[in-house]
Amino acid sequence: MSTERKNYEEKRIYVANGKRVGQYDLVNFALCLSKLPKELIYEYQGKKYINLTIGANKEISKYGKTHAIWVNEFKPEEKQEAQPTHENKPEPGTIEDLERPGTDLDDINNLPF
Repeated sequence: MSTERKNYEEKRIYVANGKRVGQYDLVNFALCLSKLPKELIYEYQGKKYINLTIGANKEISKYGKTHAIWVNEFKPEEKQEAQPTHENKPEPGTIEDLERPGTDLDDINNLPF
């Protein structure tokens, strides 16, 4: 295992272990609520959420646990709309230009050529 991956796994906040049930893709686990970092709990449409990830262990633990659950700390970067610049502004009269809001098709159709 690479050092970078090992460091990443050590930084994970593990909140539960699970055990695969029978021949099904079901995993039973008990979630330790006191380990959930409150700063990563967010609200959406009046309900509280936290992102978790579940992964299969490489080996079954001595307690028969087959899976681990940890807090998913991924935070997507906010998308910024590209402002038209001379590099990404469509050429007048092209299809991309026609699709821009506020383009007057009558002006383009009345061109003398």
